[in-house]
Amino acid sequence: MAVRTYKGKIMQGKFIVIEGGDGVGKGTIVGHLRKSFPEGALIYTREPGGTEVGEKVREILLGCAMLPATEMMLHFSYRPELFERIVLPAVRSGKHVIDERHIASTYAYQIVGRECNHLLPGFLAMEHILGEIIVPDLYIYLDLDPKIGAERLKKSGKTLDRFELEGEAFHQRVRKGYLEYFKNHRSIIVDVSRDIAPILQDVEEIVRKETGL
Repeated sequence: MAVRTYKGKIMQGKFIVIEGGDGVGKGTIVGHLRKSFPEGALIYTREPGGTEVGEKVREILLGCAMLPATEMMLHFSYRPELFERIVLPAVRSGKHVIDERHIASTYAYQIVGRECNHLLPGFLAMEHILGEIIVPDLYIYLDLDPKIGAERLKKSGKTLDRFELEGEAFHQRVRKGYLEYFKNHRSIIVDVSRDIAPILQDVEEIVRKETGL
């Protein structure tokens, strides 16, 4: 395992992000990981969220209509808290972090999904600033046709947030955005249109290989 440092302190754990559009089953997969690995071996968090500040920002983002620029800025606003309070202490101590969503989502949803390429310079600047703290060791991208994702959400009976309620064209752009982003970032793409059992096994094996657990 490669040893990294930040501000002179060694970081031995891995920062792994599970990404994907709406309805791909991120929660189900994380639930499986929680059962499959020893308690405390993996630290779990989510975006938006993860800290008191992040959870309050999550409520705003999911519940209030706003400009795409506001969405993007709010997503970057909670990340320093998440990094300093959750991610960095874990990886410094040799523990591994599993994060549901990260910067790839901001690119996919706010830049490509919202068709706001004029926000890209700001996105890149803030991505660079956060990259000075820590970047994911690996993205696990759960790939699914948005049509199937929408059908799964409908069958689940859950109350949908404003992003999940966006139309198919939006979610097709989001998928395109993810695939664009992962051309330049270390990632493994997992087809989640299959039965759930092999998907869970595949993701578990990826995490085991990356962490050595």
